[in-house]
Amino acid sequence: MARGVRSDGRREEIISAAAELFGKVGYHQTSMEDIADAVGISKPTLYHYTKSKSEIVFWIHDKIADRMVSSLEASIESGLPPHERLWHVIHETLLVMESEPGHLAVFFEHYRDLAPTEQAVAKKKRDHYYDLVVQSIRDGVDDGSLVSDDPVLTAFGLFGMTNWAYQWFRPGAGRTSAEVAEHLWGLLMRGLATDGLRKKLSKDPRQTA
Repeated sequence: MARGVRSDGRREEIISAAAELFGKVGYHQTSMEDIADAVGISKPTLYHYTKSKSEIVFWIHDKIADRMVSSLEASIESGLPPHERLWHVIHETLLVMESEPGHLAVFFEHYRDLAPTEQAVAKKKRDHYYDLVVQSIRDGVDDGSLVSDDPVLTAFGLFGMTNWAYQWFRPGAGRTSAEVAEHLWGLLMRGLATDGLRKKLSKDPRQTA
């Protein structure tokens, strides 16, 4: 039991060190020796815990995927209405950026660096999360709380707006994850148009103000 606890702790150290190095130096420029040095262990000891950089990327991907899926499933199981589920989808993504910088960059940018068997496992989790978000939008359409002619395209829009934030969101630089999430969620829920413009657009979507 104690050995397992130590092993899990070491794995977290490896994940954190590798994610930081991948973000600062680059995945392909980071060596296993660099990771070992950052953790404070020898290279042979590092290979005792992991066989490759690809496996470390898989660990990071698995950790983030499990966190995101668990959060959304908890929102669904607790009975939150669809629009609130979407707020949690956005906020949880920003929370990861705030609490574990570098992890989401690895998650989004190095998926294709996974070994084929690892990529298959990762894809299954990504697809499940995607399906949960699409279903949440469809649930909102069904209960009349949300309007979407294409829940799939709406989900892609949500992901594009939220996931890209890892490129510019800097924790501690003025806005909290909750403030950014609230703003992005507001854009999704209300859009940019005023009530007057919405009435015009409802008659002709291509009409300008």
